[in-house]
Parts: sequence; structure tokens; C-alpha cells
Amino acid sequence: MTIATHVVCMYTFPVYGFQHIHLQHATASMFFTADPLFYAGLILLAAYGGGRLAGMLNVPKVTGYLVTGIAIGPSLLHLLPHDLVSSGFKPVTELGLAVIAFFIGGSLDLSKLKNLGRQILIITLTQAVGAFALTTLVLLAVLPLLTGIGPTSPEMWNQVLPVALILGSISAATAPAAILAIIHQYGARGPLTSVLLGVVALDDGLTLIFFSFTLQGCLILIQGDSTSLAELLVSPFQAILTALFLGTVMAAALSRIIALVERSQAVLGVALGAVLITFGAAASLQVPGLLAVMCLGFLTANFVPRHDEIFTSLEGIEEPIFGVFFLLAGAHLDLGLLKIAGWVALAISIGRFLGKLLGSRAGARLSSASATIRRNLGPALLPTAGVTVGLALEAEQVLGLTSMGEIAISGILASVVLNELISPFAVRAALTRAGEIPADGSHREDT
Repeated sequence: MTIATHVVCMYTFPVYGFQHIHLQHATASMFFTADPLFYAGLILLAAYGGGRLAGMLNVPKVTGYLVTGIAIGPSLLHLLPHDLVSSGFKPVTELGLAVIAFFIGGSLDLSKLKNLGRQILIITLTQAVGAFALTTLVLLAVLPLLTGIGPTSPEMWNQVLPVALILGSISAATAPAAILAIIHQYGARGPLTSVLLGVVALDDGLTLIFFSFTLQGCLILIQGDSTSLAELLVSPFQAILTALFLGTVMAAALSRIIALVERSQAVLGVALGAVLITFGAAASLQVPGLLAVMCLGFLTANFVPRHDEIFTSLEGIEEPIFGVFFLLAGAHLDLGLLKIAGWVALAISIGRFLGKLLGSRAGARLSSASATIRRNLGPALLPTAGVTVGLALEAEQVLGLTSMGEIAISGILASVVLNELISPFAVRAALTRAGEIPADGSHREDT
């Protein structure tokens, strides 16, 4: 690889690990040693094609990205080398994770949060806890049957329990993009729509807190350290507080730096730099990077000058970043493991559905919400995509390349694909039953 290629690779596409990958035996279908930039271009064009095809078929773009990744990945067409998917594109995956977390934090507008009320806060908490708890319990019942691990064996504590807890915490997430697309498409308006938007605004932030806490505790279980209960509780809190501190410090710095930026074209570089420094610092300190960047996004949206300009600049590169991110996530799916991972995906889907349904109903009762909200909110909370995939890939770093870890990651990714094919219709049906979109599903011209 030439020096020029190294420079272009570092500054136009952050995949600095490429030069260490031996591509001579990369794929069964390539008869030449491809330059890393070849694969970068292939992934960008394939992601665009997958998203375009998804739009033509009237399904969410993320589904198109995931399916395209499965198709061109190591499991099917072998157009992408296994080493490239598993480690070569790690910086791109982390970039996608960081941008997703920043947008999640930015969606938490204080002026809107003040108007959400007790009802939405209670329902958000109960449906998230319900999905976390029931998915974990279902997996604790299913995983030993699939793997042959006995309930009293050491592997139950250092393999099955961490996987169940981590996947359970990830399952609390709801995908705001799919829900917003349906609401806008059909012009939905009414009490259910208002509560749904409020819950979705808070849900992913709460999921990141669940995940951060769970991940730190599971690290101790996996490593087999003899840790007291007090240490088990203190360690996650320390990590979370450190992550929040990093996000706060960078938000304060960004507030000063953005005041010095004169050209609007330079805002993107400053914003992206702040996001990457925050995520990278958190990774170096081994604290939750997603939570740190979410904190940065929240503080930026509410306290940093020119915040609209900052978020608009990142939206300009959002589609290619997300396209590559989800395509690579799909390429991670090992179809050879689906005999077991397919059952894991089904278990996750069932546990999550029951948790969202029962949790939202319990929260609606506790907060004295209407019968319409109580009956229909659960199905409307089914979409899951961006945060779920991001957290799954972050969890992969903890679970490692063990057979249990590979089954877990393939299972959660397969559940996302399954969910994205079904959940948009569930959201539309819930809003239709509530009388907030026409029964024939047509677009409402009055909104």
C-alpha cells in the first residue's frame, strides 16, 4: 500500500486498521488483492443500493442496510472478508455508535421534557424495566436448553447469565426513527401519539443507563473476580459518573470553541471532533462511551450556542454513516449459527414484546392513563434498530469471540431484522385502533 493510500485512508475514511489486514486470502470470489479503499467504496455503494431498494419496497431503510450486509458479507457472497468485518472497520462502527448516541442526547430537549408529565415518565420506566426483566428471564430459560449448559454449572454464571442480562438491557430500547416515519407518513395526531413520542424521547437514554450499569456488572461475572456486592454496585456507578463527567467537560469546551468558529463549513469538523474525542476518551478509560456522548448531545442541545447549526451539520453526513454502520452490522450476522441463534432471536422478540406490552399497561394504570393508551401503547413501542444494533456491537467487545458471544450477537441482530419487518405494521395498527389515523391507512391531508 502506498503512502498516498495511507493518507487518504486516514483522512477520508476512518479505517486505520486496514493496513494491518492481510487480504490475499480475503474472499473466495476475488482473484486479486484488493486495496482497502476498494472495500470502502463497495460498502458505501452497497449501503446506498440497499437503502434505495428498501424505499422502493416501502420498508425501513435500516432493514435494507442489514439485509444487504448479510448478502455481501462472509456468510453469503463473501464480497467482504471476515477479518475486515470483524475488526478492520471497527473505527467506522465506533463512529456510527458515537453519532447515534449524540443524536439521542440531542433529542432530549429540556423545554419538551418539562411538558411530558408524570404519565410519560412512569410509562417510560415501567415499559423499559418490563422489557429488560422479561427478556432476561426468557433467555435464562432458553439458553441452557440450546447450549446444554446445566443450571448449576460455572458456565451458567460466567456465560449464560451475563449474556441474558446484556441482551435484556439492550431489549429495552425503542427505535424513534421508525415511529416518527410512520407518524409523519400518516399524519397521526392524538393522545396516544403524544404519549408515544414522549416515551420514545426518553426510552433510549434510559436504555443506555441500564446497559452501562449491566455491562460493568457483567464484566465482573465474565472475568470471574471475587467481588463483594458493594463493589459490584459501586463499580458501575463510578463508570457512569465518569462518562457523564467526560460529556459535561466536552460540552463546556465545545461551547467555548464554537464561539470562535466563523465559517459555517467548519462547524462539522468541530462537532465531529468533539463527539469522537468524547467517545475515544471514554473507551480509553473503559467507561460507557455511548453514555458520555449522549450526555454531550443533551448538553449541546440545551446549553451550547449554535446548537441547531451543530446538529444540522452532522445530519448532512448521517445517511452514509448510518448506511455503512448498519450494513456492517448485517455482515456480522453469521448465518451458520442461525440454527441456534434463530431460537435466541425468537426468545428475545417474545420476551421484549411481552415486556413492552405488560410494562406499558402497568405504567398506564399507575399513571391513570386512558384505556386507549393502555391497550395500544405496547404494540406501538415494538420498533427497534439503531441503538439496539449499536449496543450489540459494543457488547461484542465484552462477550468476545466465544461461541456464546457469537450466538448472542447473531441472535440480537437476527431479532432486529425480524422486528424491522413486522413492527412498522404493528405501530400503524395501534394508531389506527386508537382512531388517530384513518382506518384505511391513507395519508391524512389535514395534518
